[in-house]
Amino acid sequence: MGICNTGLTIFLKNYPSLKIDFSCSIGRQELRASPKDLTEICNSNSILLPSKSNFVFFDELLTNLNCKKFDSIDYSDFEGATLIHDFNLPLSPELYYNYDFVFDGGSLEHIFNITEAIKNSMLLVKPGGHYYGIHPCNNQSGHGFYQISPEFYFRVFTEENGFKIKKLYAYKAKARNKVIYEIDDPNTVKSRVSII
Repeated sequence: MGICNTGLTIFLKNYPSLKIDFSCSIGRQELRASPKDLTEICNSNSILLPSKSNFVFFDELLTNLNCKKFDSIDYSDFEGATLIHDFNLPLSPELYYNYDFVFDGGSLEHIFNITEAIKNSMLLVKPGGHYYGIHPCNNQSGHGFYQISPEFYFRVFTEENGFKIKKLYAYKAKARNKVIYEIDDPNTVKSRVSII
């Protein structure tokens, strides 16, 4: 679980409009960019890194970007999670609406009770905050329990549920061409969004 170069590029492109003071991730998420790639991606987004930055986890980068408090929530402390919770089960109310920015770089598809897991993720977000998820949507059979389609996001992150989707992207994992597609709501375009 983590954030790849393309996911990081999308995050940093949108970073100026995000508040990240109090952030968390579902699982402790790796930063999968090499030091060279991280420097290039940050430089292209006018973000300066300390010399010889050797970040392993995404939270280390967020701390460098002035995140004041960061929690990672996981089933165990295997990767150094700060809070232990099984996302198959309801979230403790004292965690509701605590975070400006909630990041999931690939946990949701591994949690069997996906309804409870996405509900928990949404409950973590403060009003006015942001949820940023990266999940496989196609051609990754055998990777977790689920492939998360764009339709899932558009039907779950609705105004009725207290959310509004700002942007939804799709990209081919590990692709050389790094093409990023912005996805429209099927209800708006009156057509299915098919990605192969």
